[in-house]
Amino acid sequence: NTKNHTTNANTITLNAPSINLNGNTQIAGAISTSGEGGASGTFSIKGNLNLIGNLQVSGNIRDSKGDLTNHTHSCTCGATASPR
Repeated sequence: NTKNHTTNANTITLNAPSINLNGNTQIAGAISTSGEGGASGTFSIKGNLNLIGNLQVSGNIRDSKGDLTNHTHSCTCGATASPR
């Protein structure tokens, strides 16, 4: 039951099927994910996301109502608004 612990190292590797961090977590640096065999990884958040800054994505953006990136709709003037 250590109240405070500091480890200084060039690299720390934790190997486990599941890792739990209980409490507020501060990460000072980038987060990268990768899947098996170098495939793309997944980052999931259960709850709300409060983003302070810009969001840049290289793929499509979707929400519960569908695709926002390729979304089109009819305007009141009869024209169709197309994606950028």
